[in-house]
Amino acid sequence: MKFTQEKAASILKVWLRIVGASMLLAIIAVFMPTSWLRDAIHSLEPDTQTTLLIQYLARALSMFYFMVGGLFWIFAGDIYRYAKPIHFTAYCYVMACTIALMFVVIMQVTLGGISEWLFFYMVTDFILSICMASSVLFLLFRSGANLD
Repeated sequence: MKFTQEKAASILKVWLRIVGASMLLAIIAVFMPTSWLRDAIHSLEPDTQTTLLIQYLARALSMFYFMVGGLFWIFAGDIYRYAKPIHFTAYCYVMACTIALMFVVIMQVTLGGISEWLFFYMVTDFILSICMASSVLFLLFRSGANLD
């Protein structure tokens, strides 16, 4: 089975739609009741106070994921037209997740403090995010999209 440019483009379109749709679900956390957010935070870290700043950061990060998911959905409509923004977004995703992964690992090794299961969840999330964005970059390259 040959991996043609057209096949890579088709796979990339579907993959961007799947990733984008899953990220669009983050809008729920933006509008969920404060009591739900408080319960979710306390289930992860029981000693964490759910201050206004924590609520703001949680909702802002969820809104960010929603926006990126929307961009992925739009980009999937025409990967050749949006090749540069796809490349930029995926590259930024790889870089941000790599930096965050290093930060979390260094912080855990030097300071500790993150519960074991949360640490492994975060590491897994960052690794999977790097893999997702790397696969987007790979498929974009294989599709023959012009990045010049």
